[in-house]
Amino acid sequence: WMNERNYWEIYRAFYSIFTTPSVQADPTLWQKSLKNCVIFIVLAPFGNEQNDLINRLAVSEERKLQHIPVMKDLVKRFLTMEVLSWNDVQTRFLPELRQLDLFQGQSSELLVSDLHVAVTEHNLRTIAAYYSKICMCRSFSLT
Repeated sequence: WMNERNYWEIYRAFYSIFTTPSVQADPTLWQKSLKNCVIFIVLAPFGNEQNDLINRLAVSEERKLQHIPVMKDLVKRFLTMEVLSWNDVQTRFLPELRQLDLFQGQSSELLVSDLHVAVTEHNLRTIAAYYSKICMCRSFSLT
């Protein structure tokens, strides 16, 4: 699924792993699985299902996300209708993400590129929700 960039299926697989009793019993394992869930739900294409799942993840796993503040903040930023600065995302989240196994090797730059696309799409939805008339130069200055 990674080669196909099918982030829905990857999210579902990691969420299934996350919900198993053996993973829930080991803090190291559930933190790793929850981090992967957050990454892939953010990277998944936006739509009703993605929006619903990211909201469910934020609510149902709120206590566990408290133990992973960077991931909690990433979820919060994608749930909040505010423009995200790519430079801020790079400085705040990429150092933590690059420590994960997923961000090692060949797929690393592809994931970073897809995260940039997800941030851009989030920004376009935010701008579309709040502005009825905006020129492109102004919209670029917001991000």
